[in-house]
Amino acid sequence: MKIIFLIEHDHGGVIPFKHRTYFDKVDVEYDYWDLRYLKNGKRAIEPIWVANSDLIIKKIHKSDLERELSTLKESVFITGHGISRKNRFFYCLLKKYNIPYIVLINVNYFFNVKINHWRRLWTIQTTLKSLVLHLIYTPIVNFFNKLAIDINRPALTILGNYYDQKKYNFPAPSNGVKYYYAGNYERIKNFQGKIQEDDLIIFIDQNLPWHNETVGYKWNMEPEIYYQKIARFLHKVQHLTGKKVIIAAHPKTEPGKIEPYFGSMPVKYGETMNLLAKCSLAITHMSTTIDYCIYFKKPLILLYCSEFDNSPVKYEIKLYGQELNKKILYLDQISPDDFSINELEKYSYVNDKDYSNYIYKNLHPRNAPEGSYWEYIANFVAGLALTNK
Repeated sequence: MKIIFLIEHDHGGVIPFKHRTYFDKVDVEYDYWDLRYLKNGKRAIEPIWVANSDLIIKKIHKSDLERELSTLKESVFITGHGISRKNRFFYCLLKKYNIPYIVLINVNYFFNVKINHWRRLWTIQTTLKSLVLHLIYTPIVNFFNKLAIDINRPALTILGNYYDQKKYNFPAPSNGVKYYYAGNYERIKNFQGKIQEDDLIIFIDQNLPWHNETVGYKWNMEPEIYYQKIARFLHKVQHLTGKKVIIAAHPKTEPGKIEPYFGSMPVKYGETMNLLAKCSLAITHMSTTIDYCIYFKKPLILLYCSEFDNSPVKYEIKLYGQELNKKILYLDQISPDDFSINELEKYSYVNDKDYSNYIYKNLHPRNAPEGSYWEYIANFVAGLALTNK
């Protein structure tokens, strides 16, 4: 049996390669196809950067695709991405060659559903044509997708929460939908560290001046001005609490790039979950690592800067505030010199009920199974292998 993971991001999307161990019970070989290269004309078999992996990703030219698919026997595709206007033809070809596929979509959040149109309006590439495609053409195509006229039904669908269901645009699966939990919950569940409360305060940096949220949208951030504000506030927090402030760097931050902005405050790479498990307070804007803070029941401050005024980030932070019923700290409206410990406690207050509701809505729905969804998929694939014998 061959399992082919479909990739659409450099870091591998939602396919965590370490979970291949769940498939040991099936006699399988693995392949990884990068769907992006069906669109831009490249064809190669070469290593590309994948987090925690030295895997080789197969990049297949669109013109060679039918030949590749026609040679596949006893294969199943696994995708973590919805059907798009640009990759829809691929799923039509899967029907033509009668190749089954499994859908695993468990990475959507409340803001993915609520501000998609705002994101589209802010993108540099936005044109009248792209807006028409997004607002009119895409909903019509999604409707026909679900009718399964020229696309096979998925053999199996795994969803994580209500928001994944809202973003799901495949036909109804042949074997029904199985609800598990969000991808981040899988990482939390497998966390081996100790949850404690040390005298540490963590700022979760998001590499925002160079992040795709900035580069891909119609707004600019001056790193010096932005980080000067952040550093000044963090120094004040450090002074008020007497606790050490550590910067948890974004995975795509180049080592050494942000250290000059923070002076004596250390910057740590690849340790975000461990640091959040140990901290007594976390500070950030709208990072999905907020999931870890909430699950670990850590006090949290949502920080807003005027640099976000003309960006979709503005709405994401506000949506996080609404979702958690938290007061947002507007950095440009306070004087760090006048900021008191009482103010700090007000903005970092934890409401256990709100945290629990967030977990149920975004991470782990009530009555969701505790076992790994990868194990469930592996068992399903084993059943397919037996059926094909």
